[in-house]
This record gives sequence, C-alpha cells and structure tokens, in this order.
Amino acid sequence: MPLWLDEGLADYERGMWDTLDLMTVRDAAITDQIPRISRLNDFEAFSNPRVGYNLGHAAFEFIEARWGKEGIRQFLYMFRKNIASGGIEEIYQQAFRIKPDEFDQAFDRWIKERFKPYRDKQQPSDYGKDLSPNDEETPFTQVFAFSPAPSGEVVAALTGNRKEGEADIVLLSSKDGQVLRNLTSGYTDEFENVTFNDEFVGGRNLAFDPRGDTVAFFARKGKRRSLYLVSVLSGKIVRRIGLDIDQAQAPCLLPDGRHALFAALKDGVSDIYLLDLETGTYKNLTNDAFADNNPQISPDGTLVAYTRRVSGFNKVYLFPLSDPGRRTQITFGAFDDDAPVFSPDGKRLFYASAEDNDIPNLRSLDLATGAIHQYTDALGADMAPAVLPGKGPERVAFVTYFKGRYHLQAIETTEPLKDVEQEVQTADAGLLDFQPDVQHQVIPENKRRKGVFEKLFLEGRPPLNVGVTSSGDFFGGSQAALSDVLGDQNFIFTASSLREFRSYDATYFNLSHRTQWGISAFDQTEFFYASPYELVVGFSRQGAIATRRFTGASLSAIRPFDKFRRLEFSVGALRQREQFEDAFSQQTAEQEAAAIGQPFIFNNGTVVPLSARIISETTRFREFGPLTGSTYMASFEYAAPIGGAIDRRTVEVDARKYLQLFGDVLLASRFRGFLSAGKDPAIFYFGGNMELRGFPYLSLVGHEGFHANLELRLPLIHLMATPLVSSGPYAARCSRAWAARASRASPSSSPRVSRVFRM
Repeated sequence: MPLWLDEGLADYERGMWDTLDLMTVRDAAITDQIPRISRLNDFEAFSNPRVGYNLGHAAFEFIEARWGKEGIRQFLYMFRKNIASGGIEEIYQQAFRIKPDEFDQAFDRWIKERFKPYRDKQQPSDYGKDLSPNDEETPFTQVFAFSPAPSGEVVAALTGNRKEGEADIVLLSSKDGQVLRNLTSGYTDEFENVTFNDEFVGGRNLAFDPRGDTVAFFARKGKRRSLYLVSVLSGKIVRRIGLDIDQAQAPCLLPDGRHALFAALKDGVSDIYLLDLETGTYKNLTNDAFADNNPQISPDGTLVAYTRRVSGFNKVYLFPLSDPGRRTQITFGAFDDDAPVFSPDGKRLFYASAEDNDIPNLRSLDLATGAIHQYTDALGADMAPAVLPGKGPERVAFVTYFKGRYHLQAIETTEPLKDVEQEVQTADAGLLDFQPDVQHQVIPENKRRKGVFEKLFLEGRPPLNVGVTSSGDFFGGSQAALSDVLGDQNFIFTASSLREFRSYDATYFNLSHRTQWGISAFDQTEFFYASPYELVVGFSRQGAIATRRFTGASLSAIRPFDKFRRLEFSVGALRQREQFEDAFSQQTAEQEAAAIGQPFIFNNGTVVPLSARIISETTRFREFGPLTGSTYMASFEYAAPIGGAIDRRTVEVDARKYLQLFGDVLLASRFRGFLSAGKDPAIFYFGGNMELRGFPYLSLVGHEGFHANLELRLPLIHLMATPLVSSGPYAARCSRAWAARASRASPSSSPRVSRVFRM
C-alpha cells in the first residue's frame, strides 16, 4: 500500500488540517512541486518527507470534491480488489473511469487552483539574505530552530547534518549565515539525540545563556530527556540535568544564571516548570488542566510569557515569576498565537500568529498599550521569532518555509505591514479547555485482559526470493510472520536453500514484557570450503566442500538494560553433523589426520549448550557502512557432556570501534578472540575481506586464538553513475591485520589442534 494512501486517508478521516501540514501543501502547489500521486510510493524526493503525507490528505479531499464520498469508497474498494495483482491502471479506470495520468493531471490542476490566491504573498527572498547554512558548501541543511546570542552577532541553530545523518546544533553568523562551529559534532554517548519541541519549528528548542557562554537544549538520555548545557567555545557539555518527568522541552535560561524555565508533561498535562540548575530540583509554576508550552523570561527576570492551549488554540499568557498564580491572557481569537519572546527592553512581545488564513506571521504586542503590529505576509509560514540584539535598526529573526525547506531569515521591524485590532475578552478563571465532539467513556464491566494469541494476523505477503550467485549457484527462500494485535506474540517461519543445502527455522518470540523470551526449532545446513592441516594439496574446490548441519531446538531470553545494552541467555539441545560432501575427500582427510597424529577436525554428536552473552551496540551507519560508535559482545557457552554429548567450554569476545576523524574519513578497529576447551572444543574458521583482510576466505582454523584489524577508511568516490544505476559512496581501506599463531605452530608437533594456524 502506498504511504500517501495509508497516511493520507488517516489525516482525511481526522477531518481537519494542522497549520504546518496545510503550509506544506500550499507551498508544494504554488512552487510547482506536485508529484504524480498515482506513482508516489515513497517520499525520498521531498526535502520535507511530511509533504507526502499531506498530499495524500489533499488527494482524498480532491476525490470527495469531484466524485463525492462515494468516489472514495469506490476507490478504496477497487484498490483492495486490484492491488494484489499490481493493476494500477485498473484501479483508476474502474473507480473513476479515467487513467492514472489523467487523475494526476486533474489533481494537479485542482490543488493549484485551490491555492491560487496565495501566489503573491511574501517569499524568503523578500526578507533579504538567507541566514541558513549553505548546503552546497557545507553538510548542513535547513534551520529548524534557533536562539540568538546576547551580542546578536551569533545564532545557535538546530540543523540537519547530511554526512552524520542526524540533527546538530551549530553556531551561525547572524550577518551571512556562515557556519562558525558545530557544537554537537560527531558521535557522543552523552545523549542519544537532540529532541524537538512538540510544535516542531513552531516552538522553542534552544536557549542561549544570557551571558553568552552556553547553549541549552533537551536530548534523550535513557528513558527520558535531560537538559544539556554545551560550551560555545569548546563544544563540550558542561552540565547535564536529568529529569524524571515526561516530554521536557522549550528551555529558557534565566538571567540569574542558576535557574531555567521549561515545559513538561506530568500525568498527561503540560505545565511550565522552574528548574534549579545547581540542585536539579524543579517546581511546577502553572499546575493547571491546560496545555502550557514555550516559556520565555523578560530581560529583568521578573515576567514569564508562555502559550496556553484554550478551546483548541494556543494563546499568549503572562505571569510574574514571583506569583505564578496571577496569569493574564493577552492574545485572543480562534487562531494560534505561538512562541512569544520579549524585546530587549522588555516592553513588547514578538510572536507568530496564524490569524491570516491559518498562515503564521510575525507580530508584536506592546505590553503597555496593547497595540499589535504585523510585519510579514508569508506564503509559507514565519515562526518562532527572536530579536537579534545590536546596533542600528531592530532586526527580528525567524524560521520560514519555502520550497519544502526551513530557512532562517531576519527583517527590520521599523515599518510594520499593518496594525491589528484585537477584541480583548475577559478571561474566566473557570474556563474549560477544548472538548472533543465525541466523548469516550471506559465501561468497567467491558474491560478484559487480551487473549494470549488474540487476533493473530499475517504480517504482509510472504516473499518468494530466487536468485543465482556469481559462481552459478541457485539460492532462494521465503518467510512468513504472524503477530497479534499488540505485537506481543510473534511467530516466524523461514525456509531457504543454497545449492542443494536446505535450512528451516520456526521461532516463537514473546515481547509482552521487558524480559523477552522465545523458542526455536531448526534444521540448518551451512557449507564452506575446507582443506584442514594442508592435508591434501590437490583438493579440488568441489572436493573441499564441507558442511555443518544443526538440528534441534533452543530456548532464549533477552533482558535489555537500556537502548544500547542487553543480556542474552539461551539453552538448547541439537544434533551436530560436520563432514565433507565428497566421501573420498572425507576418507582422505581422516587418513591424513591420523597419519600426523592429529584428531580429525570435524565434531559430530549431540550438543546441549547453555550460553550467556552481553552486547552493547552504539554504532551509527551511513550508506557505505559504519561511521562512528562502537559494538562489543562477550559470551560464554558451556556444553555439558550429558549422556555422552559433546563436552566444551567456549569464551568469545568481539569488539569494534569506529572513530570519525572528519567528514567520511574514519579509523576502524576490530578485535576478536576466542578460546574453546574441553574434550570436543568448538572449531572456528575465519579470514577473508569482511573479517581478516589479506587472508583467503575462512583460511584460518582452530579453537584458540584472536585476530585484529586497524583500518583507515577514506572516501575516494562519492557517486558512481551509469545510465542504468547510480550508487555511492565508495571508500578505500588502508588495513593492518594481525592474527594469533601458536609457538607450537606445526600440526605434526602437537597432539591436537591447539592454536590457530594458516591452512
């Protein structure tokens, strides 16, 4: 199912438009960025992926406008009827009696006509120079939030970093948008990611210290968000304050240097809080049933402005910091007023108001006279304003939207576009917040516990994969997955084959608790090319094919500590069979092993393994592979000699570290060590380009050893393009590899395979 249809239908049935969603559709229509809806399967072509969802919403409104609600029902029915066969032409032909191309053209004309009256509104170029990072010269793209320094010369901006694939906080010049420093460059385990305000670009995300030394932001650390203060000089985190409440956002640092305001959820209600940066304690200042957000402090530290959601709209309120109970509503009307901020003299408030056609525009309100001035008339939206202090005419910066991208602009506020009259209403202390048309009531007698396997369903059509390798070997397989309505119970059935070797697996996994557990039954065969001990120099490749077959069952459990670290346990019983596929090769290898006094390298019999391992994964990836972070695994397995079963004890460690030097250049290291002891130790095979470079594939074999790699990876080609396909980037690797080799390296001098050695 195309994503535009799935998500667009959900938004259409909701029956209303969010301001930012409507903004993206209006912008796409006026800037001629409407795609062919009938062929829209993914949103990668959009700078703002949300556009695809919203175009789906608009497409259903178009269908209703032209064919009525019956047209929507007919379209969905025909879609369900024909989608299995991939009949796109039939869907539109049977539902609307037109071809898909004709539908696309009609939708394009309809949506452009719908927004035709907005074509002459202001674009970012009307405001002057774009202060966003230059995405052709830097890896940074767009500005989602910002906060000016006290001097006004520098702006802290939340932007996207294409190279690192994450959001970063950078310092920009307020004159030309030049990137001065990335305050959150590279990977850090101090936090998982910088978090956004619930109102995205319409709200506050960053706060500059009034002294100009640090920038405050919220980021996820573990289960909840923490407040971070990062030095603007060094980029180092100078303080972290963990919070035990939900959805903390919109930081504002007070002039006293010790306190901060923020918004957060408690019992599902958003309030304004005062945080002591030294002790980490906080106090609820609003503590009411309304949704409060985006607090800002006056320059003298006495007055707090914030937004409160009343009757479905955000309005601006004030209260004295010394007496939070004295709250005063200062904007009114059935539209959103968002993200207020004080002027440097504390006499006015700047904010974004969506009174004009649901388009946020820049306004100011004089706190002494109540006069309101509007400064912009945007095509997209002008949001989250803040004054740029400095000499000369007053400049106010804000985030604006155009051609699918968020820009940072600034204008002088000496000449407003218009004055706005506001009907001031008396705020009733007992005012109720917005109530939905449909009320939901929980009926206690209807409450029940979900059945264990209630409403199991097939998670998509099972795929059928068939292919051929470069060596001419056929492979294929399929997988079917079942899950219940909450995703707690999962069944996965897998069948695959490579050459003549078959593998089957049936797994049940229970995810209903933090400690997850599952059970598997399997019959798996893997093959490799082996010529152990250099026994037979003349082994042909076909004669050297060896197989491992495991048939049995296992019970496993996973206990995560947090998002990155977990413990895994398993116990099982299986039958292990290792052999050469060629009987003559098997016999020859056994004879050669006996001749040099070595046990034959293959183990056969029953294994009853009990294992535990700890895993940590913080590695972040790009298209070409790992970029930064680390991964490690340490495991111990004990196979008990029950009833003559295989007897072994195995320890294994695998650690990898990726250090991003700059851009896509990184230093990659890996260490892997293993030790297996007992009557029938486990045998490890390794070597090859993806494991130990410089050695033939699986050419090292043994039960005790280690290997390590250290690589400098440099990008040489960022894009390879042909008329048929393009891909990239490609990296060159300068590698140094080490492998352990026993002092008793000669097989003939050892009574058993005691160390790793070249084959």
